[in-house]
Amino acid sequence: MKKILFALLWFVSGSTFSQSMHLDTTFNGIGTGVYSYEDYEQAHDAATYPDGKIIISGYTTGTPQGLLLLRLKSNGTIDSTFGDDGFVVGASNSSPQGSGDKVIIQPDGGIIANGRYIDGDGDRNLTLFKYNYDGSPDAIFGLEGKL
Repeated sequence: MKKILFALLWFVSGSTFSQSMHLDTTFNGIGTGVYSYEDYEQAHDAATYPDGKIIISGYTTGTPQGLLLLRLKSNGTIDSTFGDDGFVVGASNSSPQGSGDKVIIQPDGGIIANGRYIDGDGDRNLTLFKYNYDGSPDAIFGLEGKL
């Protein structure tokens, strides 16, 4: 059973609050959300599409380990049209300790996420991921969407 929490960062930014700083209950029915994947997840960044959808970047220790993206609809429900039922997992150059630290949305809806991975020597390295709007890797970016 999936039981780990995928925390949301944008709550502290005020984007889910009404102008009077009350939680916006049109978001997930209560103004907050907790989303599960597997094993252990942690969110690091979030960005909003012009249509109100939200992309969250972080990491998972599931299988495979590495970058984790989650996309939500503007009402706070998981967007199942993105990746695999709303989630995308990208291993960081086969490193079991990869992560997704920042995420940006391009004008065409593509996603660029940066992160780091630890190689076999224990050195920390930068990695970049590029995904299409639907969550598939951008095949013309690097090696299967990774640099």
